[in-house]
Amino acid sequence: MKNPGTVTFIEVDSANKFKYAFLAFGASIRGFKLMTKVISIDGAHLKSKFKGTLLAASAQDGNFNLYPIAFSVVDSENDASWNWFLRCLKTFIPDENDLVFVSDRAASIESALAANYPQAHHALCTFHLQKNLETNFKGSTLILVFYDASRAYTTQLFEYLFAQISIADEKLGAYLWQVDVRKWARAMSPSNRYNIMTSDLAESVNSLLKETREYPIVCLFDTIRSIMTRWFHERREESCRHPYAVTSNVSQIMNSSYNESSRWLEVCPVNQNVFEVKGGEQLHKVNLDARSCTCRVFDIDRFPCAHAIAAAKHVNLNENMFVDDFYSTDRWRLSYSESIYPVGDMTYWEIPETISNFVSRPPSTRIPSGRRKKKRIRCSWEHGRSTTKKRHTNAAGVASLDTTNPVV
Repeated sequence: MKNPGTVTFIEVDSANKFKYAFLAFGASIRGFKLMTKVISIDGAHLKSKFKGTLLAASAQDGNFNLYPIAFSVVDSENDASWNWFLRCLKTFIPDENDLVFVSDRAASIESALAANYPQAHHALCTFHLQKNLETNFKGSTLILVFYDASRAYTTQLFEYLFAQISIADEKLGAYLWQVDVRKWARAMSPSNRYNIMTSDLAESVNSLLKETREYPIVCLFDTIRSIMTRWFHERREESCRHPYAVTSNVSQIMNSSYNESSRWLEVCPVNQNVFEVKGGEQLHKVNLDARSCTCRVFDIDRFPCAHAIAAAKHVNLNENMFVDDFYSTDRWRLSYSESIYPVGDMTYWEIPETISNFVSRPPSTRIPSGRRKKKRIRCSWEHGRSTTKKRHTNAAGVASLDTTNPVV
């Protein structure tokens, strides 16, 4: 077998017509064990004669890159297809209470997660939720307050911002409360979702497979294999060239955060592990041993905030000592230590008899009249959409790069 440990499933209907197909490469499955337990799931429409949907699940590596886990071709996004996809995913990713799935508000996803991953936390994509608010509460300036509230690190800041929303617009406050604040507010999440506030899989898959989505399913899967082969190689080479203990993007965020605030921070040691850090009018307590800070950035992101970096430097300790293993360069290299190999020409395949005897007929399709559309129809909110990079401000009032949308 070219890629040992690869998981594939195929399902046909009673007439042996194709229904679903699932693919997860062994190298990707094993690499996921080195990632944070946050999985984004979403779907993208296919443009081939089979008017289906590509479902996908991905994580994020220690350098904030998209890390694909599994793909599935189904008829459409419905209860049956999502349930089947998650059943397949569960064969190698068990249900655990510290596992988080990030998706849009599709009812089919919610019911499928409840059936297959009842212990896991279902978090909502704040981008999709924000667009729902812009549709249902047109012109409301409170949507910007919602954005800040969803990304707040402390419960105190979240409650203050949410109170502003509820006082100014009771209907909007009631709407957001009904959605469930635990699903969209980072500070209120029962499981750590780290910096992953959106599920950007559909957009990434759409752009990566723009041409291939018109081809047969086998070609689609082979293109996915080709992309992942290239990614694993390029990222393995990049990580091997990186000379520092912490991944490049995490180092950049830490340096930016500290450099922009170091002039305002005053450190007062309480004991060898605990420090009082003053920044302007704010006062924070840092515990280096527990890897926590009252700003909660250290606790949630799992790498030092500006206050923790200042405390570490005050006692001549390297701040990289307090970065979680998820973001270590060694773990980054290990994530891509394996390769995803091409399957080669079909002439040389060794196909087991149980597979060669399997019959899957083409699915029933109806080709609509007229020329097939090549491009996805944009939603109303996508017209004139800004392409500027977002920035966010942490609890210390320090601006840093918004990494909630990892760069592919």
